[in-house]
Amino acid sequence: MKKWIIVAALATAILASCTKNEVRVDAPDQAISFTTAVGANSTKADEIISGTVYPFDETFGSVAFLLGEDETWETDHASAKVYIGVSEGLAAGALGVEVSYDEGNNYWTTATPYYWPKTGSLTFFSFSPYEKDFKIDPTNTDGLVIEGWDVHDQATQPTDTDWNQEKDLMVATIQTEQTQNGTNGGYKGVPTIFHHILSYIGGFTIRTDIDYTNGHSDGSWTPGDMTFELKSIKINNIYEKGDYKSGLMPYKDENTGEGWTIADGADRADYIWTDTDASATGTTFNQTKKEIEPYSSFNNDRDYLLVMPQAFTNDDQDDASITVEYVVKYYNGDTANGNDGWIAYPVTTTTKLYDIHKDNGNKWDLNKRIVYNLVISFKGSTDPDDPSQQILWAPSVVEWTDDPINSGDIVM
Repeated sequence: MKKWIIVAALATAILASCTKNEVRVDAPDQAISFTTAVGANSTKADEIISGTVYPFDETFGSVAFLLGEDETWETDHASAKVYIGVSEGLAAGALGVEVSYDEGNNYWTTATPYYWPKTGSLTFFSFSPYEKDFKIDPTNTDGLVIEGWDVHDQATQPTDTDWNQEKDLMVATIQTEQTQNGTNGGYKGVPTIFHHILSYIGGFTIRTDIDYTNGHSDGSWTPGDMTFELKSIKINNIYEKGDYKSGLMPYKDENTGEGWTIADGADRADYIWTDTDASATGTTFNQTKKEIEPYSSFNNDRDYLLVMPQAFTNDDQDDASITVEYVVKYYNGDTANGNDGWIAYPVTTTTKLYDIHKDNGNKWDLNKRIVYNLVISFKGSTDPDDPSQQILWAPSVVEWTDDPINSGDIVM
């Protein structure tokens, strides 16, 4: 069943384990701290994190596993022990301790200090935001896992205010075999470089490929001039629910198995970016690129859309697609028609996302900000059923032929 996208719900699984809160060394500079950054292709709206700076008013979760001397995470992860893990601040048994910014000391740390072990090393997994329950199992290759993430929840939209459209899920590059605080971005601590794990639609623009008004405007229209009004933009048949795995080595070159799979039984949905009442005037556009803001009831006034990363198919008419509806107004100068010389007709065009994303694997990928730049063209159409096809003429002349009377005699 198709529906408008507004909110989401998370089905989670948790891992209980022990923590190491005791002081391991006397030197205060050996307390574990974190240095944060955010991967590229970010943007900001409401709680969506932008740029390369992790916001000071946000918190994230982290878990660390203890390895023995000469052990590595890649070969010995199955025997690693949880060193930093469970916090009472989350749901009972939930994985991850909360890391927040200490303004007075200018570093990222936990409410209860943790200290570097005297022997062995620590391998860190981190995720954001903190309040979301991730799970991890060091004995397999799944890494950080989210199960059944839904970018919205049709049962509670549009009145629920705790929408997952505000939850910018991120996973940090794994930090393996760490023995002391490092540096990153001018801070001292475990380098914690986050990557967005959802896809982000940041907007639409629209224009015509040439000036179909022929340089004319009000008061100077001539027959053949054309103007355009955008009525709606819709994204159709998008999967909304999936399961995420970071893999054993998140965001390392040797990582395998990272990404989303569509959850069993996931519905498809239609995302409406902008819409205009049938009786209302649409957004006018021409050859100058124009940004199209979402209409007021879209996504609770947000100017972005978080979507589930997914691969597109090219199988049937129900494939994922973008539909654009607009009105073409053609000036023929016949003011007797009651429309001041204009003829208006609607145009609807639908393009598969499979074709739009042909240069990047026919998919929405993780940590990608997407802006669709739409271009309306009336040139070069060869489809005789296309209402936007430019009218052309193909003249020829039929040769003179002799009338039968020419071969007979006329007796006067």
